Amino acid sequence: MTVFILDTATKSLRAKLTANQATAAVHLTAHWADSTSDGTKVAEGSYPRYSSGTASIKLVAAPSGSPLPKRDIITLSAVNNDSVAQTVVFYIDDGGIENDIFTVPLVTGQSWNSSAGVAASSGGGTGDMLKSTYDPDNNGIIAIAQGGTDANTASGARSNLGLGVAAQYAVGLTTGTVAPGNTKLDDWAATDDNTDLNVSLAAHGLAPKGTTGTTQFWRQDWTLAAAGGGGSANLWNADSNTWTRTGNYTFTVSGDVSAILAKGTFLRWKDGGAYKYGVVLSSVFSSPNTTITMITNNDYLMAAATITDNYFSYGNPPDFPSRFAYTPTWASNVTQPSIGNGTLEGWFSVVGKMLTVSIHLIAGTTTNFGVGTYDWELPCTTSAQAVGSAQAVHFGGTWHAGCTFRFTDGTVAVVSENYGLNWANNTPATWGSTDFFWIAQTAWL
Repeated sequence: MTVFILDTATKSLRAKLTANQATAAVHLTAHWADSTSDGTKVAEGSYPRYSSGTASIKLVAAPSGSPLPKRDIITLSAVNNDSVAQTVVFYIDDGGIENDIFTVPLVTGQSWNSSAGVAASSGGGTGDMLKSTYDPDNNGIIAIAQGGTDANTASGARSNLGLGVAAQYAVGLTTGTVAPGNTKLDDWAATDDNTDLNVSLAAHGLAPKGTTGTTQFWRQDWTLAAAGGGGSANLWNADSNTWTRTGNYTFTVSGDVSAILAKGTFLRWKDGGAYKYGVVLSSVFSSPNTTITMITNNDYLMAAATITDNYFSYGNPPDFPSRFAYTPTWASNVTQPSIGNGTLEGWFSVVGKMLTVSIHLIAGTTTNFGVGTYDWELPCTTSAQAVGSAQAVHFGGTWHAGCTFRFTDGTVAVVSENYGLNWANNTPATWGSTDFFWIAQTAWL
């Protein structure tokens, strides 16, 4: 049976007397054993020592090694060989801080053992370690307790100690009242409104106090979290965490929520007006916060204001936009084109982690087609290629078709079906005013 544990490299077991010895020392012994985290015993031993008056002596040193073992103190014993009564104090020294474990009064010749819990006379002693309390005159009669008189019968002893007959009893820690041991928990007074006895990962305990919310649950680590996957009829899950804006499309949340607000998650919030919407592009935890980045779009940006009414969804809420507008970049590998008075616009939608993009370009009278092969920018970088197609109409009604392919920098180019060459200022046609391009690309986020 373990008396207590030395579980850090700063804790040792020590002992001392409350008064100097008269003629002989008190004999002290500690039996200990080291074990690993799975309970395997790796070492054990016993340390016999003799008291040195009121000076402290070390009985068991602090554990050491890597990994640090758990040092169990199994038994303690003391024998008073002195000619006068002595009191032994066993305590833990934690880096100079003393924490008393046992204070053991011993008359001459008396011995004490922590496993037995009593002291047996080793040569004319006067009984167990509590005898000086309940029978100080050693006459075999229970001494006065709580204002009573000496008692030499069981009923008299129980009366002196405030006990009844044939019942188990519990003592109220706050009031000091005595009640039968079968008293129900709900018959005691109400608990205080504090967290002293709350359940935790380290120990059993009471359930935490409830909240007024209806969209969260207690997780196994006893923290509140929003329910996932359809927490409400409209598929939105309320998020009790605070979202702190850091940019038009970025915000932070305290703690690690990267698995909850993961890539592809739909978002909804308010920043002073109507609801706004976005799609998570990345979610990165770096203690103490998680940084969430949304896909850039022209329809909704996060204003520099307090974020309220924040929700997330893994489904397809009915109010979520079917698509978002964005402005793609049109570029060349030689001389850059410019749209001039033409039209260049783009849209995207997300289902799960699949991004679908549409790009529309109509050349105007001042559009400059540049020189070289073309590429068009997606709203974000993507992780894997998927299919894509393109069509173009050259003035006069000539149709051209092509296949798109994705670059790792988040752009797409078009390969002509007829020529197998990238579309450029003169491939598959020499482009001019009123020509238009329609590009469709899907890719994994």
